[in-house]
Amino acid sequence: MGDVPVNIARLFQLNRARFSGPVVTVGPPSAATAFEPSYRVVLLHADAQLGAGHSHHVEARQGDGDNLAKRARHGVQHSAVPSTRLGHSWHSDFANNAQVRAAPKRQILAMSNRKVALVTGANKGIGLQIAKDLVALDFIVVVGSRDLERGLTAARVVGPGGHAVQLDVTDVASIARAEQRIRADFGRLDVLVNNAGISYSGDPAASFEDKVNTGRPSTASLSETRAVFETNVFGVIAVTQAMLPLLREAPAGRIVNVSSTVGSLALQTDPANPFPFTSVTYVPSKTALNAVTVAFANELRDTRIKVNAACPGFTATDLNTFRGTRSVAEGARQAVRLALLGADGPTGTFSNDDGIIPW
Repeated sequence: MGDVPVNIARLFQLNRARFSGPVVTVGPPSAATAFEPSYRVVLLHADAQLGAGHSHHVEARQGDGDNLAKRARHGVQHSAVPSTRLGHSWHSDFANNAQVRAAPKRQILAMSNRKVALVTGANKGIGLQIAKDLVALDFIVVVGSRDLERGLTAARVVGPGGHAVQLDVTDVASIARAEQRIRADFGRLDVLVNNAGISYSGDPAASFEDKVNTGRPSTASLSETRAVFETNVFGVIAVTQAMLPLLREAPAGRIVNVSSTVGSLALQTDPANPFPFTSVTYVPSKTALNAVTVAFANELRDTRIKVNAACPGFTATDLNTFRGTRSVAEGARQAVRLALLGADGPTGTFSNDDGIIPW
């Protein structure tokens, strides 16, 4: 155990005006620092960076930063979170290892002004970049991943503010558990990015050409078609429905569905289109996703929630065996923009970096 440096003042937010509670002590009994009852230390994140040798951050506000920093410098200690549990049950891990005694985690995070976003399929590719970009904008981001270990790894890559949750968008029970976890741990959800998607359900090592051929209208199997739609369409509906209660509670909920211009019927039927796609799997799944986007946007039009679809462009990911010509940083840009829309922003749109895409 070693002393946490003075920049611990960025892990906690001091909030005296909005919450009253018992004395908070930080550190082991031998070195704990007691904060007056008139103060409240708010845990923003305990993000498993301790295991990698990074210090947690605390933030003191409302003019008491110097006082809190002095106390933290003289009294706060921590120990590393075991690497096998990084990102999992963060509150109990941090409380057990750093011996933080504070309000329940839901109350703690609810007191923070930081927005919370869930990005599905965020353990790699465009989803991972979206998560990075949102954390850089001071969001708390929940990395949704079918494989929790991969999600935990991604959360560490995302950095402070990144958290992992096991989430299989084709599994109703998994979706329900993820919603319960977000509600319990964060108490809010401001942004949902439905990024998870597949172009092919078979061998991941298959060539790009083989993946494309499985979708040919004359030969595509119904099982393959159902598998693609299960993730790209039904998964989006299921996750959105599950997260809507939280999003309705948010001051300005945002839903971003990651779609593709290949789903544009206007473009696919344009005789001038040099690259028409012949597919009954991935391509029409994105057309259906666009219709789902419009349906949710219409239903929620009189609420504070905005629902839009973003096309990342032909981005190099394993979806296309890295044939894409755009970087993930470029591919994430439009989804992030839509996640940040203000109250006067649009809803029910389909766009990319160049502007509106015809349905």
